[in-house]
Amino acid sequence: KEFRPVGGRQTRQADVRILAAANSDLRAAIQTGRFRADLFYRLNVMPLHLPRLRDRRDDLGELAEHFLTRYAKEFGALVTAVSPAALAKLGAHDWPGNIRELENVIQRAVLMAAGERIEPSDILFDDPVADGCQANPCSPATFRNLKARAVAEFERRYISDLLRAHAGNITHAAKAAGKNRRALWELMRKHQLAPSNRNRVG
Repeated sequence: KEFRPVGGRQTRQADVRILAAANSDLRAAIQTGRFRADLFYRLNVMPLHLPRLRDRRDDLGELAEHFLTRYAKEFGALVTAVSPAALAKLGAHDWPGNIRELENVIQRAVLMAAGERIEPSDILFDDPVADGCQANPCSPATFRNLKARAVAEFERRYISDLLRAHAGNITHAAKAAGKNRRALWELMRKHQLAPSNRNRVG
């Protein structure tokens, strides 16, 4: 392809492919003067229509698994699957935020999950009505419970990584964490972590 930069005098060459996307009707935007017709016809070589997420719910499972795998790896989480009940909750949602909303929901669920599967209680939507709060604000108890779960998950992962880094040596791990041995033992007992088997709960 050859092109000349705006204000330039020399023609340049580039080997590129352009993929453009829009979430609105560009033909209607042209009629109202909100989009340039010449740009539309330059881009509109091979048009593809991608339905909204609410119109292709059969893809929810694969998309959720994709985001789960991505964020479980990024956060070092033990979550490996979405439970059937959680998947049903995802399928019942209207997804006004489309794919981006699903990504956010799964990312949040990976952080909140207490076990190896995402459960319905881990699925929190941006819409308070969808989350069941409706006209009344969510109760403080719900916030406290979620906060406690997040703190507990952080503690478990932190201690597990700490023990791994110090090959199970409690004294060295406690010193690195700025805690005494007894306090570290209490946290290990709380989260069922053993120095000789640091990566598993049980």
